[in-house]
Amino acid sequence: AGSAGTFEEKKDALKRCLAREYRSFFRPFEEEFYSEDVTFKDPLNALEGKAKYRSNVAMLSGESLVGNVLFSDGFIDLHSVEGVPGEEQRLTTRWTLGFTFKLLPWLPQALFTGVSEYTIDSDAQVLTQRDYWDTLSLGRMGAYLPEGALAGLGDLG
Repeated sequence: AGSAGTFEEKKDALKRCLAREYRSFFRPFEEEFYSEDVTFKDPLNALEGKAKYRSNVAMLSGESLVGNVLFSDGFIDLHSVEGVPGEEQRLTTRWTLGFTFKLLPWLPQALFTGVSEYTIDSDAQVLTQRDYWDTLSLGRMGAYLPEGALAGLGDLG
């Protein structure tokens, strides 16, 4: 992200970063676009800090030992990266995530669609990422609603 440029230029750079990260399944994770205290929450996880965030994306992508044991054939298709009208320090992405869950003997293939809501600071670094899965979080009238802890386990096969 760096200190050069206007907020809008930095925000556009972050949007391009997110597009690269999703296309490459976070290989590499471009940590300069994330706050040291970044937080992440989805239907299975809640974590805080850049190191834990990096470990989470390494696990999902199969880069880590744990990820290699748990998952294969992982991918993320990014459908959009957009600003939120009237809220300059927010971005949303829409995506499809897929992988094979290797711990179960029938090797279920998981496929999730959803959105990520990002809050960014004045330097356009990611402060928070909140993921919502369409199967669990999409409420009436198209609003995304928080789900219970570990609600995502039911979607794993």
